[in-house]
Amino acid sequence: MLTLASYQGVVRDGVIRLRSGRLPEGTKVLVVAVESKLLPLDEQIRRLEAVAPGERRQAFEDFVAFADQHPAEVDIDTISDEELDALVHEVRAERLGLK
Repeated sequence: MLTLASYQGVVRDGVIRLRSGRLPEGTKVLVVAVESKLLPLDEQIRRLEAVAPGERRQAFEDFVAFADQHPAEVDIDTISDEELDALVHEVRAERLGLK
């Protein structure tokens, strides 16, 4: 089984520097870089137009199918800020193995 974790960092002189912690030696990694600046609008449009309409639509259909199979346990419009905060902390504890 593959377990994923995320770490924030920054590249300095071509080397990824993690903001906190160290990875165990030999850890396999996949780097996903976040662009610090948005592409110009015409470039964004060009890239979007290069993707087939069916392919774009499929991404939305996949999301809808996933959402249908995994309905929300709580309606976010009816939950208080305190309840939402408690849920966030509960999930964080579960992810860290504290629960």
